[in-house]
Amino acid sequence: MDQYAFAVSGIADIASGDSVCMATVDPARPLRLGAQPGFTGVFLGPAAQRALLQRWTDGQTHPHERLGGLLALLHAASNLKIRTLTLDDIDHQRQTVSLGKRPFPTPLDPTAWTALPACLLHRQTLSTPNTYLIVTAVTRTRSTPADSTYRTRHLVRAATTPSTCRQTRIAQLVTDLDPKLAAAAWACRTPAWCATSPTTPITTGSNAAPACSR
Repeated sequence: MDQYAFAVSGIADIASGDSVCMATVDPARPLRLGAQPGFTGVFLGPAAQRALLQRWTDGQTHPHERLGGLLALLHAASNLKIRTLTLDDIDHQRQTVSLGKRPFPTPLDPTAWTALPACLLHRQTLSTPNTYLIVTAVTRTRSTPADSTYRTRHLVRAATTPSTCRQTRIAQLVTDLDPKLAAAAWACRTPAWCATSPTTPITTGSNAAPACSR
């Protein structure tokens, strides 16, 4: 109580000064929260996911669209990781691929692994020395990966984008797993989707992806 009286007397002394303006604050004023980090992207609904999986398992689509789409939708692989995937990144014995800076090789599900030989066969038809898995007519005589817009143009036919497919998988995994563990598995520095809680789970039918596609 003595401390309270001392504080009140101090305020009275300040208020009595001729050159001091005293500001008052309404303690009942509602607090305003700033922008909160969270998932703000677009992800596919179950019907759209089933349609894409059917499209990419019928064997009629271009091998680059098929494999790239499955890696993004089932394994959350980014456009850059898919474009820079090399022949040395593929472990045929363990059926895994090394995606970018991910700390562990990614075990491919049967659907994605089945799509891989078509890409390898496509490379053979181009007779290219390029060591990247996805080789185009432009990069056939070069040592560089495909252009950043290459996969985007391919997925126009499927009415989706690389980022939408990837975000769908991320949204599902960070809901089922601890977001920080998922970020560590994908070598993400600042996962903006850590605070998200999407309500649309991914549906993969009989060809379900692993619980954690690292």
